Parts: sequence; structure tokens; C-alpha cells
Amino acid sequence: MSKIRRNDPCPCGSGKKYKKCCGASNVIAFSPDLYNIELDKLHTELINFTKFKHQDAFIEAVSDFHQPFIKEDDERSDIYIKSISLWTVFNVPFIENKQTPFNAFYEKYKSNIKYKKVVETFSKWDQYKPGVFEIVSKSEQENKITLRNVVSNELFHIAYRNAEILNEGNLAVGILVPYVQKYEFFSTMVLLGDAKKNQVIDIASRYTKKYGSLVQHYPDFLAEILTLDELEEDEKLEWDNPLHEHVVQEFTNHMRMKNIEGKYTSIGEQLWNVYCKNENPNFKKAAGYAGALDYLVQNLILENEVTQSEVAKEYETSATTISSNFRKLQTALDEEIQQVIKELK
Repeated sequence: MSKIRRNDPCPCGSGKKYKKCCGASNVIAFSPDLYNIELDKLHTELINFTKFKHQDAFIEAVSDFHQPFIKEDDERSDIYIKSISLWTVFNVPFIENKQTPFNAFYEKYKSNIKYKKVVETFSKWDQYKPGVFEIVSKSEQENKITLRNVVSNELFHIAYRNAEILNEGNLAVGILVPYVQKYEFFSTMVLLGDAKKNQVIDIASRYTKKYGSLVQHYPDFLAEILTLDELEEDEKLEWDNPLHEHVVQEFTNHMRMKNIEGKYTSIGEQLWNVYCKNENPNFKKAAGYAGALDYLVQNLILENEVTQSEVAKEYETSATTISSNFRKLQTALDEEIQQVIKELK
């Protein structure tokens, strides 16, 4: 930390010069710990205010972001729900007068905050967006861990106290909020190893490019990265016919080329798997069913304005084939499709 000069504004936030405030006696030295202790207290009180004083509204708000392919009894579900709960504090206006929990808490308690510096810092917390951060380095001597936002490359420093779980090169997903001379994750973060690192970075970049940041679509982003390895575990889709699997491979490739979010591709894959198990379709070329599945997901699930002719051209097949296969899929999967649509709302 650079040395405070006598004519600098006092870091306590009083508005006075340092020489006429904390530096008047040349004995009282500025320490950010004074402010960060109060910020820690506000941190805890904000979470309790949301979870307990507005419990019913809080539970209802979180339930609105249910993801159909994250099982309730799965470990992913606990991670997802806790992360989304924290996100709602800053981004979902479910308190009276359409306020977010943060805004309601800040307006109610800001007059009780002792230091002006704390008020200035805390008031900015809702301006900070969820992000994906790579652990760049750890320094016990400097008592800090350096993080890099994988999209913007901006560097952040947090306290070394998390060192035992943060390993260099790993990713941490969460909301960093400012303290004095450092940042902290809001309550907690999602830690990811190296296995899917590049995929997570690519997904974060795609969301940021499309939406400007992760903030508005954070639930979808989080669900997508949490289910990346789903097909590699015991829930891996099984195919009785290699041609059936070829359909899903072609469908997946086209969805990726169009930068359609992974969770919708997963929906299509699972619907096709159900169809194959129940109907055991017989055909010679995969493109006809792959295109029909693409059209089904875009038309019924995503509600995109695409035509059967456009999809047929993309898959190098005929609009008649797309139309015929789409009707077969829609008829056989009507119950499953309606359930997906209901869960996505």
C-alpha cells in the first residue's frame, strides 16, 4: 500500500485531509481492516435479511429458475440452488415495491453504517456481475490470491484465507464484490478443476459476446457448465442403433455451429433418445431426422422463427422430409415436449 501523505484525503472517508483527521497525532495509522470488518458484518446481514426476513418470497424467486435437467437429489442441484440464491440477491426484484434484496437492505440500513468509506464501497456491490475467474497465483507473504477474469482478463485480489481450496490454474465461478483494497466472493464460489476448463471458458465467452455479460442469463450459464460432464457419467445416453447415434451427432454439430446454448442441445438429444427407445425408427440418412429434431427444438422449445425450408437447406435434405419427420417426433413426444416447455417457464 502506498504511503498516505498529510494533505491527501483521509482514507477513513471523513472528507477531511489526513493531517487534520486520523493523521493529526501521527499515531493512528490507517488500516483497511477497520472497514473490512464492517463490510464482513454487512455481508452476513444482507444474506440473513434475504433468507430469513423474506423467506417465502426468496424461496419462490429461486424456484422460478428451476432447471429441468439438474436432478433435485443430485450434488449439482445443491451447487446450482446455492449459487442462484446468491445471484437473486442483486438481480431479482422480489421484495416489496419491486426492489432487489440488496436495494431494500441498503435503503433500510445505510444510515446505520459507521464509516463513509464503507457506505461508498458497499453501495457498489450490486454493480458487480457474476464471472469466471482463473486462479493465477497465491502469495502467503502478501496475504493475497490473484484471480483473472477469463473473458475480460481483469485481475482481482482476494484474501489468502481461501488458499487451501484454491489451486493455481483452477476456475472459480461466482460474484466478486469490492472490499477496501481487495475483493471477496459473495458468500461462496463454484470451484472447477482442469477437466472442462477450456469448455467453460468458451461458454463464458459465448454468453458474454451474445448478452454483454453473464448477469441476465446466469442461471442458464450455470446449468450448462454444471452438466458438461453429464454424458460422460452413468447417465450417458445409450443407442441400440449406430444410425440413431449418428442423428444426434449431426444435430449437435449444427446446434454448436449456430451457437445455440448447450442446454437446448441436451434437451434435443434426450428427446431423440426417448423417441428411439419407443419407436425404433428405420431410415437410411441421418440428415432427415437430425434436421427435424433441430426444427423441433428451435420451433417448439426456443420459439425461434425458422422455416422448414431453411432447416432443410442447412441439412441438405428436403422440406418435405423435415415436415414428415417433425410430425412424427411431435406426435410421439408430445407429453415430453409439454413437460420441458412447462419446466423452462
